[in-house]
Amino acid sequence: MNRLYAAAGANRDIDVLVRCHNTPTVPDGALFVILEDEKQYRIDAAQEIVERDAVDLTLVRLEEFYDVATE
Repeated sequence: MNRLYAAAGANRDIDVLVRCHNTPTVPDGALFVILEDEKQYRIDAAQEIVERDAVDLTLVRLEEFYDVATE
């Protein structure tokens, strides 16, 4: 992850880094996530960790939230 941001330059900010276990890939078309605390984030980068069967998501906090319908 450090190499990703070193390559991108010093002017990128991230708010949260989340590791999703038992998730080998990010679903196609996934642009946003809502965490358990109900805060909404944009997926800035996704890095597959094959040997751990996981994905690291780099998240940026949204300024305006989406309305989300609950079941």
